Amino acid sequence: MTVLIKHFAHAFAQRFVVLFCVLASIYAPSTFAQEDDELLAPEELDLKEEINSLKRAIDRPELVYKLNLKNQGYKKLPPTFAKLTKLQVLMLDDNPLTELPPGLENMKNLQILTITNARLKNIPPSTFAKLINLQTLSLAGTPLGKFPKGLEQCTKLEILSLAKTQLKGAAPQELAKLPNLLALTLAENDITSLPDAFCAMPKLLQLNLSRNKLQTLPQNLDKFLVLNDLEISVNNFSVFPASLATLPKLRRLILQENPLQSWSPALATMKNLRLLNISSCKIAQFPTEICSLDSLIIFTANNNRFSEIPSAISGMANLREFNIAYSQVKALPKEFTALKELRYVNLSYNQLQDLPEELADMTSLITLNVYGNQCKKLPQNIGNLKKLTECFVLLGNPLPKQEVERVTGLFAPNVVQ
Repeated sequence: MTVLIKHFAHAFAQRFVVLFCVLASIYAPSTFAQEDDELLAPEELDLKEEINSLKRAIDRPELVYKLNLKNQGYKKLPPTFAKLTKLQVLMLDDNPLTELPPGLENMKNLQILTITNARLKNIPPSTFAKLINLQTLSLAGTPLGKFPKGLEQCTKLEILSLAKTQLKGAAPQELAKLPNLLALTLAENDITSLPDAFCAMPKLLQLNLSRNKLQTLPQNLDKFLVLNDLEISVNNFSVFPASLATLPKLRRLILQENPLQSWSPALATMKNLRLLNISSCKIAQFPTEICSLDSLIIFTANNNRFSEIPSAISGMANLREFNIAYSQVKALPKEFTALKELRYVNLSYNQLQDLPEELADMTSLITLNVYGNQCKKLPQNIGNLKKLTECFVLLGNPLPKQEVERVTGLFAPNVVQ
């Protein structure tokens, strides 16, 4: 994973539970409720010890504000758990819980609650009615089968994960009653459609709908006024949803592993995109619409079927990372070398027989990967690429011994591999 990918991954962590903590630290300070005198402000809460022993917590419940009982084998929690009325952070992840903790509905100070990978099948509607300060909730991996009743009353919720909770059919319309949501994941369910009402979340920044059964998106996506991160990978999209172009702030779009067969001209208008991933979409022809995205920084399209890259690729002027590994490309157009901002290029396991001589002018390159191609020679002036720290060219290319010696002699030891 490259430095640029790591940079994006820091903002958009793969595990949503980690994302909860990141976003809470960014957004919670200005929104932590102060309606209860006993509710600690963020700076005070940070100073409190995180307790990870239930016995210790119950012995001194008046001192416990943060409790972490992750992966401790609990199927049920004792009635004395109800003493912990000052809790503001409760983490019960990876326990085989079959019912909610006693007294949970009375813990009105709770702001962060995570109960992932439990065995809960039913949540009483009254549970969330009194959790008026709840801002982060994860029930991911819990086989609920439906949207928890009463959850719409937690109007201060900012971060919510219902991933892998066996939701089916249309996405829950009740989500639109949570006006302060910033991040939502409904990944790994059997959601087949999004009702129009679903889009009425004006503050939503991040939405993960990956690994569902979606084929289309609603036409009113523009109601997501500030959405900048959308993941809809591993669904059933065969046509690029044109309504995506109505998202005014979208910067990161993950579409990988969809059976895309056709594209919309609307794609060319998505000028705010910084990251686009269309890997493993069985694409037979490189979509020329993408070449108009002059603000794109990271483009990933590995494991596809296209054999040509259009000369219009030069329009992606700010591209820094380009990955088309495991495709069927036979030649790079000269125009590709006009992308002077490129740092990381992965062309591995294609069908390239040579590289343009002008590649040697791409002096910002840090990583060049052409493993597994059919190259018999490399650009004469490849030594001009002084910033290269990784040059993967030897494996799987029929380079003559003389060419290998020439190229390896141009760089510091271990750069050429």
